[in-house]
Amino acid sequence: MIGHYIANFIMLSPKTPREELIKIDTERGFGDAIEDYEKRWDKEPFTIASDDAEIKGEIILNPAHVHKRNKVAVIAHGITAAKEADIKYAKIFYDLGYNIIIFDERYFGESKAKYCTLGMKEADDIKRICESARERFGSDCLIGLHGESMGGASVLRMLSSFSPDFVVADCPFMDLELLIKELAYKRASILGEPARYVARLIGYLRYKYDYFKVKPIDSVRNSDVPICFMHGEDDSLINVNHSKTMYELCKNPLSEIHIFKGADHALSITEDRAGYTKVINEFIEKVERAAGI
Repeated sequence: MIGHYIANFIMLSPKTPREELIKIDTERGFGDAIEDYEKRWDKEPFTIASDDAEIKGEIILNPAHVHKRNKVAVIAHGITAAKEADIKYAKIFYDLGYNIIIFDERYFGESKAKYCTLGMKEADDIKRICESARERFGSDCLIGLHGESMGGASVLRMLSSFSPDFVVADCPFMDLELLIKELAYKRASILGEPARYVARLIGYLRYKYDYFKVKPIDSVRNSDVPICFMHGEDDSLINVNHSKTMYELCKNPLSEIHIFKGADHALSITEDRAGYTKVINEFIEKVERAAGI
């Protein structure tokens, strides 16, 4: 029963309505970002075919370009959400002069796919978006990625096949097998071990999907891209040790990790918006300086 629940939650996750996402972030103090998105930013819709999915999103064009190289930030949301959840992060990058790409992950929002794969195929979707960004903004454009939760894991996993200029990974998991094991034990104690194997079997038989293969930590281990990890100290879904372990494997000396006290899952920016923004601003300043911008 528990294994069945886990498999279905991964592949057929509930979807939060757009209006609810806007309402939640407005109540959390991001009304200014929502207003900029709705009333001020120049948006351009796009659709990209990726494997068996149709990915829909928006390019937010930034008029503040004063650099020789275009700058683009691709933002990936977490499970159950849609691109509206990215707006609060988009404002940080927009204020730094970046064009923004936000999109609905496969299966969520307006994007079309039979199911979510929690980072397996999402990583390929993000790679396709980055390739499209280079076609649009120039092969030498500076591309940065921000991912939250599933989005963070997907962005990190993509590093095995595409190298952006930097990554900000907010509360990502390092290994889906480990995460499922941890969550299964929380729900079922001694039954957690068999439950995760039942979930794996159901996922494979019903969806041809093996979640044991989703291991962002392997991509981090083999990448030289600067990564800024952000994680809530009190994350009750994805333990902060996932980010700590991956950070220790980072090869690029510009990589950083920041732990936000009192923050639960995906709430670091809510708990300390000013501090969160400052971290990203200073990290990007280092990356751009190294890139000669």
